[in-house]
Amino acid sequence: MKELKSKLITQKEEIIFKNLLNFDLADWKKKHSYINKKGEKFKIKTPLPNDRFKVKKIFLYEVIGKDCIFIHLTDDKIIERRHDHKVFIGEITFDLADIEYHANRDGLINYNEIKVIIFNSTNILSSPEDLPVLGPDIFDFKRSIALPDDTGGGVIVEGP
Repeated sequence: MKELKSKLITQKEEIIFKNLLNFDLADWKKKHSYINKKGEKFKIKTPLPNDRFKVKKIFLYEVIGKDCIFIHLTDDKIIERRHDHKVFIGEITFDLADIEYHANRDGLINYNEIKVIIFNSTNILSSPEDLPVLGPDIFDFKRSIALPDDTGGGVIVEGP
């Protein structure tokens, strides 16, 4: 079951996320966000500007043979939040069963490294086909022009 819990950001987390924006993930080496060793449970931690965010949908999105998990969340405001002050840490926990797949897909290709995109929008996304068309540039964080404005993300690997 997908769940988002928010808590005030700690000093340690402020350091971890210091150079990142809302909706970004900490460096994968810190294993702050991860997929468990059985490949069944995901834990994603990201800074948020408030504690009113909800997870709407989680999609599997494939770009040039690489898996992306696309998390759609919103605080129901039509205001961009990416550059707001980081006040909370949102912890999103979900299972494989919570991920909606493209019609021709039934699982992840590669559990070793999975790109996660967190998208804040009040738009209704009912299927993976509603997602923005993304190219291979989404794997290059320095080229953020490939993503919608209120989007962050990172990479997760196998964790504890």
